[in-house]
Amino acid sequence: MEEPRIEVPEIKQLTPWRQGPLVVLMALVVTSLLVSVLLLQVWHSVQIVDLGYQMTELTEDRRHLMEERERLRIEAAVSTRTERLDKIARETLRLRPYRPEQVIRVERVRTASAGVVEVQ
Repeated sequence: MEEPRIEVPEIKQLTPWRQGPLVVLMALVVTSLLVSVLLLQVWHSVQIVDLGYQMTELTEDRRHLMEERERLRIEAAVSTRTERLDKIARETLRLRPYRPEQVIRVERVRTASAGVVEVQ
């Protein structure tokens, strides 16, 4: 007795274009999403590097400003010395020492409501 033969249809390899437009569309969407994610990651990395450069530049600016502030502080301390001001007054402005009759004393009188009132 012969066994019955079952015919199996031959499976043909279908190319993506023959499988239908939906499969092609899905492949394009998945590929687009993958490329988008990769581009976003690259952009993010570039932003991090750029912020690092900005931070380095701002740190340098801060250091320079602190040095300049210290230099100006020292310059202000030197330029307000009494001896230096005296020399500038005598030589540049040609001022003389004051005479006692040129001095006018001003007293401060405190009042309860108005604050400070100057009396001559």
